[in-house]
Amino acid sequence: MSRARFEPLKFPPLMKLHFRFLLLILSLFAVLLVGMWLHESTDASQTSRLRVNLLEERTALVDRLVELTGDPLRVFASDYSPWDEMMNFVSHPDPDWARVNLDAALTTHRIDAVWVLRPNCTEVHASVREGLTGLRAVPLDLVSLRNLFARDPAPHFFALTDTGLLEVRGAPIRPSDPAAKTPAPAGWLLAARHWDAAYLRQLEILLGGQVEIVAPGVPAGNADAITTDKSLPDWQGRPLRSLRTTVVPSALQRANEDARLDLVILCSFGVIALLAFSIATHAWVVRPLRRLEAGLAQRNTAPLGPLLKSSSEFGNLGRLVEQSFQQEEKLRQIYTAFNAIDDAVFITDTASGCITHANQGATRLLGVEAVTLVGQSLANLKGRPPAATEDGTWLRCADGRFVEVEAREQALPGNAAQKLTVTVARDISGRRREEKQRLRAQRLESLGTLAGGVAHDMNNMLTPVILMLDDLQETGHHPSPDMLATVRTSVRRGATMLRQLLTFGHGFEGERAPLDMEKVIEEISRIVASTFPKSITFETKVAHHLPAVLGDATQIHQVLLNLCVNARDALPAGGTISVSATHLRLDAIAASTWSDAKPGDYVQLDVADNGQGIPPAILDRIFDPFFTTKSADKGTGLGLSTSLGIIRGHGGSIRVYSVPNRGTRFTVLLPTAAAVPVATAPAHPEVFEGGGRTVLVVEDEDSIRDLLQRTLARMSLKVLPARNGIEGLELYQQHRSALSLVITDLHMPGLDGQSIMRAIRAASPQLPILVMSGRIDEPTLASLRTHGMTGLIDKPFGYDVVLAAVRRVLA
Repeated sequence: MSRARFEPLKFPPLMKLHFRFLLLILSLFAVLLVGMWLHESTDASQTSRLRVNLLEERTALVDRLVELTGDPLRVFASDYSPWDEMMNFVSHPDPDWARVNLDAALTTHRIDAVWVLRPNCTEVHASVREGLTGLRAVPLDLVSLRNLFARDPAPHFFALTDTGLLEVRGAPIRPSDPAAKTPAPAGWLLAARHWDAAYLRQLEILLGGQVEIVAPGVPAGNADAITTDKSLPDWQGRPLRSLRTTVVPSALQRANEDARLDLVILCSFGVIALLAFSIATHAWVVRPLRRLEAGLAQRNTAPLGPLLKSSSEFGNLGRLVEQSFQQEEKLRQIYTAFNAIDDAVFITDTASGCITHANQGATRLLGVEAVTLVGQSLANLKGRPPAATEDGTWLRCADGRFVEVEAREQALPGNAAQKLTVTVARDISGRRREEKQRLRAQRLESLGTLAGGVAHDMNNMLTPVILMLDDLQETGHHPSPDMLATVRTSVRRGATMLRQLLTFGHGFEGERAPLDMEKVIEEISRIVASTFPKSITFETKVAHHLPAVLGDATQIHQVLLNLCVNARDALPAGGTISVSATHLRLDAIAASTWSDAKPGDYVQLDVADNGQGIPPAILDRIFDPFFTTKSADKGTGLGLSTSLGIIRGHGGSIRVYSVPNRGTRFTVLLPTAAAVPVATAPAHPEVFEGGGRTVLVVEDEDSIRDLLQRTLARMSLKVLPARNGIEGLELYQQHRSALSLVITDLHMPGLDGQSIMRAIRAASPQLPILVMSGRIDEPTLASLRTHGMTGLIDKPFGYDVVLAAVRRVLA
C-alpha cells in the first residue's frame, strides 16, 4: 500500500505449464519406446533362442552331411590300403593293374584322384578322373608329405590347387593279414575329391540352402539367415577355408515377420494414443489454460466465458479467478480509500516497530514519499519541539518542523508469524489553533460578563484616592498614616485586579506547573467578590495539606470562573455560591464510575449553588458547543464545552448534579502533582545599598521616571534618566564602562524597549537589563527572553518590587 498506484497480482507464465505437458507427452513417448524396446527385446530373445537352436541343428546337419559326403574317400582308403596287391604294386608298379584296379575305383567310389606313394613319399602312381588333368600332381611337396604322415598316418585335410579345393584322405599301405603287418608302412595311399560347383550344388540340394566356400573370418551377409561355417583345415590343422551354409528357416522367417508386424502395430497404437492424448490435452488442458492466461493478462473475465459455465476443475479455477478479480477490485477500492484518508496511517510490525505500509496522508503530512517511510522505525519519526509546553505527540516532518498529532493505535488480527499494528495520526495543529481562539473568545465573553462588576469595584477603589487628594488640596494638611494605608491598599487592589483580568484576557498559556489550588481559589474569590452582585454570597472551603495540581494556571482560572459565572446566572434573585477543594483517591472500581478517569490521586473541586437548577431534559446537552439557554446577548454556549476540553486536556473529569429549584453542583477531578513550595515574604523589606553604582533608566512617562529615579536614589544608586530610546542609547554610549544596570520601558514612541535591548546586548552581552511593562503578550515575552532580558518588572509596581528586582540583579 506504500506505492502510488495499485499493482495487479503477477502470475508465472503459463507456457511453463505447456512445457510441462510437452515433457509429459515426451515421457509417455519414452515409456512407449521402452515398452517397444522390451517387446522387441523379448521377441529378439525368443528369436535368438530359436536361432541358436536352429544353428545348433544346422551345424550338426552340416557336420553330418560333410561326413557322409566324405565317406567314399574314407571307404576307399580303408579298403585299398590294407591290400597285399597294393603292397606288390608299390614294389613293382604295373600300369595295367593300376588301370584295372585304381582307375576303375574312381568311378566305383566317386572320387576324383588317387595317389600311391612309396614310404619316402615319392609318387608311384596317380589316377585322376577324366577332365581333371590338373590334379595329376600331389597337392603337397615331399617335405610336407613326410611331415604329414609322420604326425598322422591316416590324415584328413584340404588343399588348394589350380582346379579348386580338394578334400584329401590318406592311409598307410599294409598287408591284409593283420598278423603279417610290418612295423613300417609299405607305402602311402592318398584319395581326393574336388569340391567343385557341382559338388556344392549337391550340398545345397541336400541342405536346402546356399552353400559356398569362403575364406576364414569372412562375415556373413544376411543377418536374418542361419549361417554355419564348417572349418576346412589344411594338412597342418589350420583353417584353410570354411564351408558356409546359409538358409532362412520358415520358423525364423515367421518369427521375424511376426516381430515386425508387432512392432508396426505397437508403433501405430502409440502414435494413435499420443495423437489422442495430444488432442485431449489441448482441448481439456491447453485451451482452458490459454483462456485463463488471456483472462489474467487482460485482467478481464471475458476470455473465461466458457470456463465459467463448465463444471470441470478448470471451470472451478475460472470461477476462482473471477472471484480474485472481484476481490482485486475491492482491494483497489480499499487501497484508493486508504490513500484518500486525510489522516496519516502507518502499519507497523509490532515486534520491530518498523513501518510496513504508509498511505498518501502520511506523505502529505510529513512531506516524505510513502515508499521512503517503509522500513523506518515509527518511533524515530516522533519527537518534541523545543517550544512545546504541553504533553502530546509530535511527528518530525521532512523540513525539520514538528506537527502535533492525535495518535490512535490498534492491533491488527494476523498470523502468529507477524503481528501488525495500525497507527492513525491526525494533524491537530489546526484544531489547537481553533481551541485557542475559542478559549480566548470564551475568556473575552467572561470578561464582558464581568465588565460591570469590574467597573463598580474600580470605582470603589478610586474613590478613597480622589477623596484624599481633594482633602489635601483643600486643607493642605499632611495625610495621616491611616489615610495613606487606605490609598495604598486601594491602589494595590486595583493593580492586582487589572493584572489578573489582563492575564486572563490575553490567555497566556505557559508550561504546566504544580499549582497551589488554595491560591487559585483565593484569586477567583477576589474576582468574584469584586464583580458579582452583592446579593450573592461567595464561600470557599479548602482542605488542609491539599496536594498540588499539575496544570496551566490560566486555563484552571478559566474553568473555575466559567463555573462561577454559570452559578451566578442561576441566582437572579441572589443566593450562595460555594467552592470547595478536597483530596480524593480513586481505586479501579471508583475510577470506572467517572468518564476519562484512571485510578490515582486527584484534587476534587466542587462549585455549587442553590439556584434554579438545570432541567433534566437538557442536562445531557449542557457540554455541547454553542448550546445555551441564555439570550444571544448573554452567552455563546462555549463556557462549559471549553471547560470540558480543558479538564480532559489535564487528564481530569467532570460531572454535574442538579435538582430543579434546589441548585446545581459541578464536580471536577484534576490529577495531583508534587507539592508546591510556599514562598513567604519577609515581614520587612531588607535594606539594600547600591554603593553608588550607575543605573540607566529609560522611561517616556515623566512622573514614572522621576519617581523611579528617587526610588533608586534611596538605594544609594546613581541614576542616568532618559526620556526616550534615542536619548537612552546616547547615554549608554557615553557611560558604557560605568553602567551596572539598565532599566527600560517596553512600549515607547520611536525606539522601543526591544530595540534598545538588542542594541545594548550586541555591545555589552553581560550587562543586566530589566524591562518594565504594563501589558505584554506571550510572543513578545518569548522574544525578550531570547535576546537576553535579565528580568521583567510588571506595572504598576511599588518600592518593594523595584527593590527585589534590583537586589536580585546587583547583590
